[in-house]
Amino acid sequence: MRFPRGSKKLADWSRELIDECFASRTARRDQTKLFTGFYWGGTADGTQAPYNRCFSHVDRLASFLFSPTDTRFSLEGDPADDPSVIDLLQAGGRHLNREFHRCGCDLAFAAGVNWALVKGCAHIKQLWGHEGLEPWLVQPESFGVLREDISDLDRQDAFCESIYMTKA
Repeated sequence: MRFPRGSKKLADWSRELIDECFASRTARRDQTKLFTGFYWGGTADGTQAPYNRCFSHVDRLASFLFSPTDTRFSLEGDPADDPSVIDLLQAGGRHLNREFHRCGCDLAFAAGVNWALVKGCAHIKQLWGHEGLEPWLVQPESFGVLREDISDLDRQDAFCESIYMTKA
């Protein structure tokens, strides 16, 4: 994708691209509102059903798909490698496991699995902050892609997220 030259052309081009990414935002927001109403209340309008079957089913399925307490990483090398390399990889795997749990990446991913089952998708945005990794859960109503028929973000020409700006 080529960027146009000139600040006026670039601003108009980027606004047009953002509008294309968020073309289906209103429809997706209405759909996720409906799904969230079923999840929390058991009915389409969000009123409480006598027995909410959706919440328990989604909760059970999410626990089958991902458990934050059982997540373990192991780094492996070639068996022909030097034993010091194997030891280094094992130490790196232990460090990765500690950091993944310490930063709350496991809990953010579990929440992402839960909301993906309710809303159809959810993204985890990993940032690097003062304390290390910072996971942020991105809901589908605040995220847009240029082509919705492509599910892999690596193959998208453009995607956009809307966030609230604060003074901090």
